[in-house]
Amino acid sequence: MLIGAVPPIMLKTDANPGGLPMDVFDGIRAAVTAYRSQFYRDLATPFYNFDRPGG
Repeated sequence: MLIGAVPPIMLKTDANPGGLPMDVFDGIRAAVTAYRSQFYRDLATPFYNFDRPGG
């Protein structure tokens, strides 16, 4: 079975006023481009809840 994710529309548009502005995504791209391994280290902590007690 192949399962694919359908991500939500996260960009702020007229149709999605609660979304994030494009500069947030530009910052993510810049961080990945500048220092990819540090970006993934920084992302892993909150993603896997290592920052919680007992994590």
